[in-house]
Amino acid sequence: NCEGLGLAITTRIPAGSPVQPLVTVHNANMDVLASAVCTNASPCISLSEPLSGGCGLVVEDANGHGGPAYAYAVQALLLDLHEPNDFLPEATTYTPGETVTGLIWPEGDTDIYAFWGEAGSEFMLTSDLYGVNLLDPDGEEITFLWGNYGMMFTLPETGTYYLQTTDADDATLNPYRLKLQAVDRPLLFSFASAGVLGGVAFQAGDILRYSPLFDSWEMIFDASDVGLRGNLVAFEYADYYSYLYMTFATAQKVAGIGVVRPQDVLRFWPNSLGEDTSGHLELFVDGSDVGLTTAAESIDALGSVSDYDVPLSTRGNAQLPLAIGSLLIQSNDVVNLSLTRTGSETEGRWLTGRDGALFGVPRANLIALDHSSRYNEAYDFLMFDRAMTLDGVTYRVNDVIRCVRTGDASCDSYARVFDGALVGAYRIDALAIPPWETP
Repeated sequence: NCEGLGLAITTRIPAGSPVQPLVTVHNANMDVLASAVCTNASPCISLSEPLSGGCGLVVEDANGHGGPAYAYAVQALLLDLHEPNDFLPEATTYTPGETVTGLIWPEGDTDIYAFWGEAGSEFMLTSDLYGVNLLDPDGEEITFLWGNYGMMFTLPETGTYYLQTTDADDATLNPYRLKLQAVDRPLLFSFASAGVLGGVAFQAGDILRYSPLFDSWEMIFDASDVGLRGNLVAFEYADYYSYLYMTFATAQKVAGIGVVRPQDVLRFWPNSLGEDTSGHLELFVDGSDVGLTTAAESIDALGSVSDYDVPLSTRGNAQLPLAIGSLLIQSNDVVNLSLTRTGSETEGRWLTGRDGALFGVPRANLIALDHSSRYNEAYDFLMFDRAMTLDGVTYRVNDVIRCVRTGDASCDSYARVFDGALVGAYRIDALAIPPWETP
């Protein structure tokens, strides 16, 4: 496989052989890349542009002769076109998103690639190398990246960074591949009123996708296409099946279901999403069956919903029935409904979730949330109905706040993962965090 490499051809003609080797190099489509009559000069063919696809050689006598006396030897040597790139001053300039091909040859060889990145930019490295060192602008090691598993990292400051191969003791003429991809962490939003963002017109029941990497908006769910109306105040995107779980602010009659109230949860099974939304709606949770009946007990935030568990927050204080007694929650608490049956005859039990005071905002109403985890850390993505100051940083309405915690206690740290100023005067009232992407 010569993809991305150069090629040098040499021949050796033993004494007494009358052969005049005509060497032809072709690609996988049998297109001729080079052809020459070769002697003992070295090399007789040198291709210094990156090759694509497979490579093949055809060797024949230039005069059409042949036989036992026409002996020859031919050698095809793959060339790393990025060499020399063993030191920082001669590092190969690399553009993230491209696939680079190189060789660890001879023994002791190391390859260095330089790329530019902005502070806070996140990347994923994939490679069939054992690993790669990430070096800072001064050439100091930041971290070791397990290339053959895929590793993500975040740049601490704006500048030139370096990727340095680490397989110097495993010299081989087998080429390696290396690719650095920018990571996009999209967010899904629904708004309290109609508007236009990034050229995309929307209503209060729609869901838009925002790409931080490209600073772009697109329609994900058009509520009117499936007969829904009003303000979508809570939703969750279950990426495995692309389900959408949804709660609307006001009661409405839904075809095939009946009246759906602000204490209920709909599930949408999509056939298609985007500008032409289509699919099937069903009642997932009938709130009245599990004690959600008052206006204050209307759902205004949904967490990571599954077939058996519904984390939610209510608009106001709620009193939820238990086997013995009741569970009292406030508007910034998260409570879990453990389901044993869904649909028009919903059955389940209420479990304590998270006390809103642990988020550090005891007086605010939690209006949107999502959750993810990685290794031993948990991430809560939160939005509140008012501005607040956490750890000395002021967060405004429409900001998305990430709470990092290593246990079930209070947040260890906070960070702004979306600046609400990007949406101007529009009010966000529902949020979901889909999986990260590498475009």
